[in-house]
Amino acid sequence: FVTMAAAELLGDSGLKDYARDRSLRLARQIDETGTFNEYNSPTYARVSLTSLTRYRMFVRDQETRGRMARIERRLWEHMAAHWDAARAQFAGPMSRCYSNDLGAPLWLEKSLDGRLALAQLSDRTGADAETAIHDYRCPQDLVDRFLTPRPGREHVELFTYERAGDARLPVQGTTWFDRDFSLGTVNRGDFWNQRRPLLAYYGDRSRPPRTVVMRVVKDGYDFSSALLFSVQKGPRVLGLVNFRNPGGDRHISLDPIQDGAFKCGRLFLELRVEGLEESYVLKEVQNGVVLASTHLSLGFKICRAVFGRHAPNLKVHKAPGNVTLTLDFKPQAKPDRVVWSEIKTAWAAFALELGGGGKLVELPAAEAALRDSSVEIEWGDLWMRGGAEVAAAAQQQETFSSRIGGQPVPIVRLSEASLA
Repeated sequence: FVTMAAAELLGDSGLKDYARDRSLRLARQIDETGTFNEYNSPTYARVSLTSLTRYRMFVRDQETRGRMARIERRLWEHMAAHWDAARAQFAGPMSRCYSNDLGAPLWLEKSLDGRLALAQLSDRTGADAETAIHDYRCPQDLVDRFLTPRPGREHVELFTYERAGDARLPVQGTTWFDRDFSLGTVNRGDFWNQRRPLLAYYGDRSRPPRTVVMRVVKDGYDFSSALLFSVQKGPRVLGLVNFRNPGGDRHISLDPIQDGAFKCGRLFLELRVEGLEESYVLKEVQNGVVLASTHLSLGFKICRAVFGRHAPNLKVHKAPGNVTLTLDFKPQAKPDRVVWSEIKTAWAAFALELGGGGKLVELPAAEAALRDSSVEIEWGDLWMRGGAEVAAAAQQQETFSSRIGGQPVPIVRLSEASLA
């Protein structure tokens, strides 16, 4: 936008050609998958939408106006597909976000002509000055997707590709929308603190929201070297948490772990349920729980977990309104240094099922088996395999595979229409 607007303002034909080429390359990149590499990001969807809106408002060049209008439409299709209208949140999974709560976004309210009834002018902040001057518009045929819940819907979407050697391995999300909850996972993800590879919302449009979130935490901060591989069908998820080396500590690339060794007081997997009412019921079984509440039911099981010679067990922590399930890979009582070459094998296999309020799901009947250097997990129609050893990211990606009903999981594009 900046180069095209400057070219038109200054009458610079060379700069205009450059701007046209930039827009064409952007469209072609999106066409590779039909959607956006930085997928389902509430923060950066707004940033992208603002630039696309500026094209519509200020640019005169018809070639780029048409191309960017198509990209703007695609962004709205992407957002609408992930919108949980019953909770007024963007459902998981998310590539980047700064909060689990979308809050009361005036930019989205303006886009929908105030029909979302979520934000008021009194909710505005200094950051909302941008909203006042931009002509945000949701396409009319997509408006109802933001206003009317559509329970019993599953959305599957190819986001991007991981590259391992010459192979291009699909990164794809699955989101299940139910009456009382939404549940989203990505099949290939990590636990950088801006990721939400497994995220559920439940209940109503309350703020703060009721959520179920999975993290891997090292000494109080999300651990970027932890990976998630998963397969989801409806409200059921099979997952494997393992680790990459080389990898990052607090950031996937800006904070690398040196020589495969790092200080560590505690390292654990966490599944946190927030927003429970006082009357919820929790039943603990070995390495699993069953939870029932007014708004949600949940079954979670650690099928098996290994961290070097340590066999971690699931622990339950209760607090008013919250239940936190933790699995200590490296508990505090152990030495304060982790050396991946000494640990060698580190993983946790799990199964999760969500149900509506007033119902009761059973403990998932999932099983995990070690096959040489990989783990196979099975639960009904769901099956997946992933790496058991700490290894380079490319090796972990190549090892992963999944099936639903005995068949490879199909790759689903958001759109086949060309933007370029």
